[in-house]
Amino acid sequence: MNDAQEWLEFAGQDAEEIQAARELRQRFMRERIQVSPEDPAHPSPQLRYVSRTSALQAEWWLSLSSKQKIVVRGAAAVRDTRKAVLIGIWAAAQWGMWFRRPDDGFVVMALPSGHQPSKSRLPAKTRFKSMKLREDEIAELDGVRVTHPLRTYLDLCRLGDATDARLAVGWLRECGVSADTISSYAENFEGPIHPHWKTLAVRLPQYTAELGSFSYMLAYSLLVEAGVDVRVQHEIEGMGWATLLVGNDVIIEIDQDPLWLAMEAEPKLQSMAARLRKRERWMASRGYRKLYFTTAEIEANPDAFVREVKAARRLRHRNLA
Repeated sequence: MNDAQEWLEFAGQDAEEIQAARELRQRFMRERIQVSPEDPAHPSPQLRYVSRTSALQAEWWLSLSSKQKIVVRGAAAVRDTRKAVLIGIWAAAQWGMWFRRPDDGFVVMALPSGHQPSKSRLPAKTRFKSMKLREDEIAELDGVRVTHPLRTYLDLCRLGDATDARLAVGWLRECGVSADTISSYAENFEGPIHPHWKTLAVRLPQYTAELGSFSYMLAYSLLVEAGVDVRVQHEIEGMGWATLLVGNDVIIEIDQDPLWLAMEAEPKLQSMAARLRKRERWMASRGYRKLYFTTAEIEANPDAFVREVKAARRLRHRNLA
């Protein structure tokens, strides 16, 4: 998909993440309050200033999650410029792609020419990258200029962010874009890119597992980047499947209740809960161990997640009695 109109139609899909990003962006456009830095009433305690010229009611802004705020801040930052385009995870957020929260609060953009704007005209809390963009690599979502998803994926590779690049591959595959299509785009890319990052962009889609959810894709990507031996969709001796299996015995479970309390509260699901508990006991009796995490825990401290999984492998034969 290289045509801008095709990507706009792609953005109109009913996928949950795409729809959520679209609705959030459209609500921002409706509720945006135009402000001026020279306004004597600036700042107002009833407002939250999301860019130099945009503010929102504090109550709504504070109700947003950190990732929702990225969508809003990116849309607001582009409104303060004439030609700038969101790139990297800031573009990914507008499409509803899977990504990790950035380490800093700077909105990352680029000018199609690849030039840097003068410092006097640089919007607050923004960072510009020297990346040339062709018109067919840019889409406009509700007035917000962004790179299309394949170019966004390529830029994540160029920026050396292999974990977010894997997440982008997982999201694209989930939306129906084949691994060959992603690799072909990267291989035929004619812009300036270091050979190492181009090789990564071409090969990554062919070796990235399909896991169907952001949570498991994030855990998988972090473990792979840390050099951990991890298998996906592994059959457990005829008693079901482990989405992620580290080594031979550590099963990673994310956002799963080990006691199945929510299921037991529903009379119709009690028998299913009993079967699941029996399966848990069966796995434990054969030496399989489960580590339970939540998506929030992994996102908040990815390094700690990887350390805990590695420690579980080291402690396997340790006598703790």
